[in-house]
Amino acid sequence: SMPSEIVAALEEALEVATRNVPAFEGLNVVICVDVSGSMSSSPVTGTRKGSTTQVMSIDAAALIGSSLLRRNPNSRVIAFEGRVVPVKVNATNKVMHNARILAGVGGGSTDCAQPLVKLNQERASVDVVIFISDYESWTGYHGITDGTQMQGQWDLLKGRNPNAKLVCLDL
Repeated sequence: SMPSEIVAALEEALEVATRNVPAFEGLNVVICVDVSGSMSSSPVTGTRKGSTTQVMSIDAAALIGSSLLRRNPNSRVIAFEGRVVPVKVNATNKVMHNARILAGVGGGSTDCAQPLVKLNQERASVDVVIFISDYESWTGYHGITDGTQMQGQWDLLKGRNPNAKLVCLDL
């Protein structure tokens, strides 16, 4: 319902602001965006008294993931819920275009291990794995000595990629 000139100006401002997003030059980067149902069920600031935002966690995650992709065009984006969800985003698209694609998929349960399972099945070579989620990474908890499925999958990936780093952005 906004005039197209304002929408275009806001999209251009977002493109300019994206220049401040970190670039991981020369590294194999994987961006994992949580598109599960919990990401669409409450605003990113929560529902506590005094929170006023209408921005949902899925929208923030999609925007962050798309901004990272823009600055790191050779990155791979994996959308996930209880499974990996196929998405087609492209670093040459406008940030908002990719964010709309990411925010428009998913809705199932949360399993943060699934992107790592996929990377391990592919025996992927990675340097940085970035998760953007409301962090239900504790799902699949097997006890204090065994950790979670996510931890087990990270251990496998790290065994093949000893210098890999895991970045967790908890919304």
